[in-house]
Amino acid sequence: MDAVPQALIEQSLVDGCNKLTALVRVVLPTSLPGLAVAAFFAFIVSWGDYLFVSVISSSSATATMPMYIYQISSSLILQWGQVAAGTVIIIIPVIILFALVQRWLVEGLTAGAVKG
Repeated sequence: MDAVPQALIEQSLVDGCNKLTALVRVVLPTSLPGLAVAAFFAFIVSWGDYLFVSVISSSSATATMPMYIYQISSSLILQWGQVAAGTVIIIIPVIILFALVQRWLVEGLTAGAVKG
């Protein structure tokens, strides 16, 4: 939100927008790529989080996929087919989400690289 030029907000206020309209029509569309990057990275971190879930989850009803992969791989006989299938199931939503937000990710990551 700090990357939005103050002059852009002032121009929208001069053109007749109130502060709420300036926020919705100027600031949010301008900062959308940065918000998309932050949301994507938050999703990636929380999707594959094992340590936090292993501490908080007390039953199998609240366990996530990384917990199930750990339970499968910690048995005496390792079932590689089940581990591979579970890993693919975990990765598919991340790949789909990345394909959907790729344009905003590139724009959001390079937004701070421009000097001036």
